[in-house]
Amino acid sequence: MKRMYRAFDFTISSSLVFPELCPAHKSVDADLFIEFDDLKPLWDEKTAKNYHFVANSHSVMFQIPSTGIFQITDGRKIIISPFSGADNGAIRLFVLGSCLGVALLQRKIFPLHGSSVVINGKAYAFIGESGAGKSTLASEFIKLGYSMLGDDVTALTFSEESVPVVTPAYPQQKLWKDTLQAFGEETSRFNPLFDRQTKFSVPARDCFENHTMELAGIFALTKVDHGPIRLSQPSKIDQFKLIIKHTYRNFFIPDMGLNQWHFEMVSRIVKKLAIYSIERPSQGDFSAPFIASQVLEKVEQLQRLKVIQMERGTL
Repeated sequence: MKRMYRAFDFTISSSLVFPELCPAHKSVDADLFIEFDDLKPLWDEKTAKNYHFVANSHSVMFQIPSTGIFQITDGRKIIISPFSGADNGAIRLFVLGSCLGVALLQRKIFPLHGSSVVINGKAYAFIGESGAGKSTLASEFIKLGYSMLGDDVTALTFSEESVPVVTPAYPQQKLWKDTLQAFGEETSRFNPLFDRQTKFSVPARDCFENHTMELAGIFALTKVDHGPIRLSQPSKIDQFKLIIKHTYRNFFIPDMGLNQWHFEMVSRIVKKLAIYSIERPSQGDFSAPFIASQVLEKVEQLQRLKVIQMERGTL
């Protein structure tokens, strides 16, 4: 039985049930299909035994031990070939993460590795490596009454007027046990991410923004060995490096033939957006409330500056 969902502005027809996704009207035509098939013969034909993935301009195929083989083609089809005994939660995790991330790349939608929230009618993204605190900081903003556009992947495009916009992902967060406990939540209320008892799937339907929003700024979270929390604006070359580094699943890009597109998109992002770095110590408390207050102060400055530029006609 096929089920219809919405995510990243895709209407998805799926043979696999996804409780994380918003349902779509069955009368709407699908533009992305998720199906099961046996990929092992093709995998053995296309790869050497020590390969983790194989990619070209039309297709990406990768293997996850104990889970399965996945193939994404032309941003339109995801094929799942599960291994015997594979955990269903693990399969969904990789489909909603790497597979949809590749589908975005194939459609030339820029995937930032980060969470995004809506502040005063504009989207702001928090990017960084796994464990940097992206989802925790987004949760702090949700706690303060703001809405979210996505967790882990922020889908970015440019409008015909060259305005950077974020397309909503789906209403779920992935939060560490320590984060949930810090927010006073009982972990027993949530499902762990397959065999990981330290990270949980947290529904976020009540605070999910399902409309495309203009992206007004990016904050890159970085762990440092010691020192105080520090918010700064890096040089343009360092901003460029940050966006390159935090492009979701960027290791697929060369084999997909997207190096030139990637370079051009990163250049546009750096030119159009305010990009900041937030350094925070790797040890001790994360201090999400303090970082959120610093971000809000910076957002207010950006919005005041934009009003002044509009009044002067220099925007």
